[in-house]
Amino acid sequence: MKSIQTLFSSLEQWEQYQPNNMASSMNKIQHIQHIKKQIWHRLDINDYKQVILENNQ
Repeated sequence: MKSIQTLFSSLEQWEQYQPNNMASSMNKIQHIQHIKKQIWHRLDINDYKQVILENNQ
């Protein structure tokens, strides 16, 4: 299992990637979505509850 830091690093790399064709573009989108899902599943909302509430005020 990858660490959160590794997942964010990978996400940044994929977001910077410039596809050359339609297939590469679709691959980029799929990788980004997959990494975001992995990050989302690894985060515990209770750990960030106070930060979220403070930012929404």
